Parts: sequence; structure tokens; C-alpha cells
Amino acid sequence: MKRKNDRIIVFGMIAIGVLAMAGIVTVLGLGAYIYTSEKPTPTPEPAPTVTPAPTPGPVADLKDTLYVRKVLSDGAGRTYTLLIDLRPDADPFDMRRLAVHIVADDKTYNVWDYSHGEHSSTGDDDSVLEPGETFTVTVYLPQADVPMNTGPLMQILLIVDGQTACSLNAPAV
Repeated sequence: MKRKNDRIIVFGMIAIGVLAMAGIVTVLGLGAYIYTSEKPTPTPEPAPTVTPAPTPGPVADLKDTLYVRKVLSDGAGRTYTLLIDLRPDADPFDMRRLAVHIVADDKTYNVWDYSHGEHSSTGDDDSVLEPGETFTVTVYLPQADVPMNTGPLMQILLIVDGQTACSLNAPAV
């Protein structure tokens, strides 16, 4: 009788092992299917049009006002950091008038504005850029829905009162 019980126990353990292996294979197969299946590509929403500020200043003067001292790019974080100074002898400039757009694959994305974007300034904490101060703008491309697979260059546009004040080319991140 003891041998009969041993056989039942052994066959039961084998059956449980086979069921466990089948479950593992099923879970792994389902995971591989989900991982390798074609995912829908998100369609970027059109960038909203920039509305001019109520009191626009002459944009032609801004080409001699703002100076982008350095553009730092971080491919892992998909960010650009712009260090913006005033040109020598330029009047103080209200940075609330500034917006930053990215042009990638012939599409324009509104990626930064003063009210919603990350920024910092050396000197005082107001929005006016004065001589000797540096205004730092950090642009996060994922938050602006800029696609990952773009051409090798992106164009960074500084927009003031709805018009382009400065244009820079940078490697795509």
C-alpha cells in the first residue's frame, strides 16, 4: 500500500510541475508578444499659435539685445539648456516676452514659455534680464511631445512677441 501512495505522490508532483512550467511558458509568451508587438505611434498635436503680447516692442532691435552664450544638450534626458545674456550696451529685457520653439522634421513645437517652463536667473529673481545677469532656460523635449526619431539637427527659435528674434541649429537629442 505504501508504494501505491508513493506513486500517487510522485505523479501528483510531476503533474504540478508540468502545470507550473506551462504557466511560466504562457506568461513569458504573452510578455514577449506584448513587448514585440507593433505599438501605435502617437500623432503630435499641432503647436498652438503664439499670440502677441499686448504691448509688442520692435523685434528688429532684439537681434542686438539677446545673446545665447551657450547651448547645453543632454541626449539621455532629451533636454536643451540655453544660457542667455544681454549683448553689451543693450537695454534690460523682460523675459516674459520670450518663448522657445523647436523645429524638428519641418514641424514646429512650442517647448518653453516664461509662465510654464523651467528657468533661473543670476542676480535678482524678477523677470527682467539686466546687464551682468544670465537667464537660464531648460527645455524638456518629451514634455513638448517632440518625437524621438528626428533628423540629425533641430532648430531652436527664440520667439519674442510672436516673431523670431534668434535662430540656432543644435544636434538632435
